[in-house]
Amino acid sequence: MATNSPRAERAAIMAAGQLGIPSICAVDLFALQEVQWIGQPGYATRVCVLNDSVRRMFLEHGRRSEEIIVTGNPAFDRLTSVAAVDAGAALRQARGWNDGLTTVLWASQIEPERHPFTDRCGDPTLPRRVEARLRALVASDPSFRLVVRYHPSERVQFRAAPRVEFSATSENIADLLHAVDVVVVTASTVGLEAAIAGRPVISVDESIFTPDTRYAEMGVARGVASANEVASAVREAAAGAGVAFSQGQSGRSATGEILRVMDSLLS
Repeated sequence: MATNSPRAERAAIMAAGQLGIPSICAVDLFALQEVQWIGQPGYATRVCVLNDSVRRMFLEHGRRSEEIIVTGNPAFDRLTSVAAVDAGAALRQARGWNDGLTTVLWASQIEPERHPFTDRCGDPTLPRRVEARLRALVASDPSFRLVVRYHPSERVQFRAAPRVEFSATSENIADLLHAVDVVVVTASTVGLEAAIAGRPVISVDESIFTPDTRYAEMGVARGVASANEVASAVREAAAGAGVAFSQGQSGRSATGEILRVMDSLLS
């Protein structure tokens, strides 16, 4: 049993194949790079993946249907726990968000001028442009509330405004996701966490990191091409036109699903 790590764990799975030992590769996220080797026939007896979109990608690369199992990622089981749902409801009540307004979370992150591993160029003003569009939406429509959560690496002074609130990074993210109604990201992992928690997600797909995450393509979010489109997408999500996403099998823990796959190879 190993993950999609490209060195020691990859070597262990390859060795297991040569020795005739059954093996499982648990893929943590979308495997956009790892599919180049995990998608090869014979790599691992079973491959456990996040959702149906990832499974389809592996099938398109030639893997057999029975080899690719949608289990979800155990690291995200906490997001669907009863405790997280209850804590989110308590936080929503404590913050006064049960007043009929649509509460939108903007999970910001840094946008560098250059990608750390490729030659792609970014626009460092993107996070502030998205925030400005969301603030304008709230200012023009009293049915919306904005909650701003900056990345720990950002150095931004929060500006309070009517129906614009701040979420410190010390606030439990699982609780917060269950307390809000819509989540907006560029390429933050909060987008995936929000989708797993059952929240509609809007991804602004002009980030330097969009090709690395592809939330819209992988069924996690509704993607918009630019910050200029985010307000209309939020309105539609609030009206129930979001993307439905679930990791693994609905109502089951990813941990339990992977254990079932292990049992099937041992029986």
